Amino acid sequence: MCIRDSFKSLASKSGLQEVQEVLVSQAKPAIALVSSTKSASALALAQSKIGGRPDVPANFVWPTKEAKPLSFIAQINLSHLPCIEGSNLPNNGLLSFFYNNEVWGFDPKDKGGFQVFYFENELSELKECQPPAAKIEKKFFGMISKAISVEEYDCCALEPELILTLPNELKNIDLSEDDTEKYCVLLETIGGHHRLLGYSEPVQNEMELECELVTNGLYCGDASGYKDPRASELEKTSHHWQLLLQIDSDDNANMMWGDAGRLYFWIKDEDLAAQRFHNCWMISQCG
Repeated sequence: MCIRDSFKSLASKSGLQEVQEVLVSQAKPAIALVSSTKSASALALAQSKIGGRPDVPANFVWPTKEAKPLSFIAQINLSHLPCIEGSNLPNNGLLSFFYNNEVWGFDPKDKGGFQVFYFENELSELKECQPPAAKIEKKFFGMISKAISVEEYDCCALEPELILTLPNELKNIDLSEDDTEKYCVLLETIGGHHRLLGYSEPVQNEMELECELVTNGLYCGDASGYKDPRASELEKTSHHWQLLLQIDSDDNANMMWGDAGRLYFWIKDEDLAAQRFHNCWMISQCG
């Protein structure tokens, strides 16, 4: 069964067969990344995974923010993914994601609390890298250096699967209360809570405008950024942001973001086309 037919089957089982064509017209392809509990030793070099330790080049410098190393979150081997035509995602190389679990992404000062690397050279030359310890100096009857270990998550392989995703709210159609409930069930049934590309699954609000505002220096931890005189003009260009990677809380990896939240790594269309992954912005949301 092709992805479109499989999607229609899900819609039909959810009781939304009468609006199937509307759903298909608004759906976006994505790559679901299903975690499994393979042992770290069973994973091949540069295999897609969450948690564990990253595979990196010999000259890799572990990212830090304010002297504290970031935690390794995930790596995605792009050559092992199903193709999404027109996505501008490279068809080879390794994407590697880091985060310090202390920033939420609504403050311009959060920059550096997350980083994305793209390794496009020969992946066979990569080596597993152990995170460094952060040294925090405190003055207490003299200078004392204290080593702080980086938070590490359990290693889980990620198996890719092509899916169609839907927005939180459909455009140009009003669903009945009953169909709205069915639609919410369908969104959950689609799966892919770890996903590459496609629509995000916000725990709170949509994030494209927030990305545009905060990366232009506006604080979005309260209403001030949205009320700034520049906000209305920036809203016109916020559609250029797209989801790169969504990482869910995951019991298999002992990975929890706030109260069962998610991480969302966003990238502008032009940066994805130019492979400028270092320009990604991350937002963390939880219930």
